[in-house]
Amino acid sequence: MIARMLNWLFEERLRGARLTETQPWQVSTAAPPSRILSSLPILAADAPRYVYFEGSFDRTLANWLATHAVSEPLRVAPSTIWPRPDCYHVPLRADWLEEAAAAVRAAGDEPPVTHLHIHDGHQLLLECHFSPDSIPAVFAIGVQRISPDRVPAVFAR
Repeated sequence: MIARMLNWLFEERLRGARLTETQPWQVSTAAPPSRILSSLPILAADAPRYVYFEGSFDRTLANWLATHAVSEPLRVAPSTIWPRPDCYHVPLRADWLEEAAAAVRAAGDEPPVTHLHIHDGHQLLLECHFSPDSIPAVFAIGVQRISPDRVPAVFAR
């Protein structure tokens, strides 16, 4: 009985949008986190996009996220189950992501989040998983429905 309850609880908790490609295009980079954030608007051309931030944030970035977040336009499957992370959806705007990048630089340019995804409100387009064990930070990115020529050079090795 307890096993069924736990299975239901985690199944419900893990529901949400994920990349659906079985083999998404993946790259890694050792670029500083602030540079990654500043480069994300290149992917937003031609259509509204949102950045989903998941993790534990320092006070400055948490306040910035709370100020700029919109209501959940797409339920994204969390990449972290426990402890339950803070999650924010922020419209992907160059000026706003430059502000976020400045906050990250001011905090030492450490990885600001555990996971960062880009979506269009209907489907997930990109997943970015930050590796907290490497300095400089290494990002593994799965790209779906974004052509490789639109991925900024900052993601290339």
